[in-house]
Amino acid sequence: MSTMISASSPPRSVPLSTRLVVLFGGTFSTFGWFFFGFGMFFVWAMGVKGDYTSAFVMRGKLETASAEVTQVDSTSYTEGGGRHSRGVPIYAYHYKFETGGTGFEGISYRTGRIGKKPGGHMTVEFPAGRPDRSRIQGMRRAVFGPSVAMVFLFPMVGLGVVLPGLWRGLKNIRLLANGEMAEGRLVSKTATNVQVNKRTVYELTFTFCDSQGQVRQASTKTHLPERLEDDRREVLVYDRNDYKYAALLDNLPGELALTERGEIKPCRFGAVLKVILVLLLVWSAVAGGFVVKLFQK
Repeated sequence: MSTMISASSPPRSVPLSTRLVVLFGGTFSTFGWFFFGFGMFFVWAMGVKGDYTSAFVMRGKLETASAEVTQVDSTSYTEGGGRHSRGVPIYAYHYKFETGGTGFEGISYRTGRIGKKPGGHMTVEFPAGRPDRSRIQGMRRAVFGPSVAMVFLFPMVGLGVVLPGLWRGLKNIRLLANGEMAEGRLVSKTATNVQVNKRTVYELTFTFCDSQGQVRQASTKTHLPERLEDDRREVLVYDRNDYKYAALLDNLPGELALTERGEIKPCRFGAVLKVILVLLLVWSAVAGGFVVKLFQK
């Protein structure tokens, strides 16, 4: 990035394209969005079909009754399997029974089919006084067992990356709009124990003079330190009320640049398109999982 010729005074205009890229772009944010989006696909497709209540509902002394199997369906789901095998189909057993003069119906699930056919009888169990919460003995009340809850970890990890990224993006947009501009000089570069894309993350510290002539420091971490070492001085923006909040333009997503008047240029079309495509893919995955939930039996 070329040395700043002049700086526009805050508040300054931040182009919409720049806001979009700074808010949603960046390596970590992209990783987080993908983890969240494709994790949510499996949450909708599988996670919401887990039997999470039986451990709490089916406690204590259970009552039993004889139930008639009314229908046996093969669901669209399987368990086990691998690259060369489909896995064992999961079956849904529809049943009806009567207790206390009142009729009830239910569906229980199991992996693999047993010999019972419609018209056959099986034993159902339910909490005392709650026959509406029944299941066939040895089966479960939902398509999958509680272990399927593991799929919730993926969107949670994604959100754990996305939310701090959004917060950081909002702060950086605020700095671009209202922060003071200065030129920083690199004074230290320290390797951390973190790697991104097999590249070491470095902490770089810059010194700069604020609007009052006081020398301040700003630090940032990046796995692309060469972007902050290509010029003798790097343009940064800082919060005049809290100097620890500062951002180096070359370290923000989108390769930001300034005009000769110190105004912020719109981001390149390619950077904007990348962010839009990532968000479209992510939310398409989320929507796709919801569609699977609605139509897959």
